[in-house]
Amino acid sequence: MSTKRKGLKIANLADGTPDSSMMNYVTEKGFYLDGRGNAFMQNGGKFFDAGEYNPDVHGMPVPLAKKGRTKLKIGTA
Repeated sequence: MSTKRKGLKIANLADGTPDSSMMNYVTEKGFYLDGRGNAFMQNGGKFFDAGEYNPDVHGMPVPLAKKGRTKLKIGTA
């Protein structure tokens, strides 16, 4: 006999808490996004669920800089 699943939740770590390795983006308002549509806030080095990502609430994602890509040059006029 088979049973139907209502949903499947997979823990990110053994203890089920989110960590920095699963965060793909940061927003202009300081929230972190996991790439699956969830937003998180960080406090004391721990991530806390901030609900489903909403740009009006959490802000727009900010592109992260690549190390060693280009050097910043500041000129004078």
